[in-house]
Amino acid sequence: MLNMEVVASNYFATFGIPILRGRAFTSEDRARDNPAVIISESAASAYWPNVDPIGRRFRLASGRVLTVVGVVPDTRYRDLRRPRASIYVPLEHSWFAIPMTLAIRTVGDPASAVPAIRRAIGETDPGVSLVSATPFESFLRGPRAQPRLNALLLGAFGMTAAGLAAVGLLGVMGTMVRHRTRELAVRQALGATPGDVARIVVGRAMGIAAAGASLGLLGALATNRLLAAMLFEVSPADGPTLAAAAVLLLGAAAMATVVPVVSSMRIQPIITLRTD
Repeated sequence: MLNMEVVASNYFATFGIPILRGRAFTSEDRARDNPAVIISESAASAYWPNVDPIGRRFRLASGRVLTVVGVVPDTRYRDLRRPRASIYVPLEHSWFAIPMTLAIRTVGDPASAVPAIRRAIGETDPGVSLVSATPFESFLRGPRAQPRLNALLLGAFGMTAAGLAAVGLLGVMGTMVRHRTRELAVRQALGATPGDVARIVVGRAMGIAAAGASLGLLGALATNRLLAAMLFEVSPADGPTLAAAAVLLLGAAAMATVVPVVSSMRIQPIITLRTD
């Protein structure tokens, strides 16, 4: 579906949208017989794949011929979740009536500029009035609310799961140290240092964590497709994201071994063997 926008010549500069190829609208476009238009990257790829679209023309159903003079990145003006192929028509060549929206880039607080904008509009045309003025950030609050809530809930659930995994690993390693106290004491009696004992405990813990991380990655690859609709510019099998999750789990496991490691290093071989 081709999204059509009617814009003024300084639209792209106001919103900070770069011109990738060609040029922006100029005053000379007002006198052109064939209206000049600017299209988005996806529209250029759809109509002229592997071909420079600058100077190309296409005809609308109404018979009007449009000439492409520039290409800009895809934007999410209508839909924040995914970009849409767009065509931008200069305001002077608009062939249908639309409500006018004025976008102004300000320095500092946008609300402080509203009185000056109202005066400027009144002085330019007394018959025109500014109905409402809202910072652009306010328009994004609604569309962003649900994705932010989803991210907050998923993040909270993920951190809770990581915390539970760390607590579980702490309990498992603590139990392992208690059950293997005699073995560790014998090792020290035969010449093992507290550092050697600590490496045994850490190695056991990291082995368990690595096995869990591997199974978790396999499960994520199998089930992440269910979350595809909630992801933003991240694929369900995004390597860096999955790697970061695995590193986080291993880091939590490393933190969970601190107490068991300290307990294992405090084992007194003579006392332990006498007790047994």
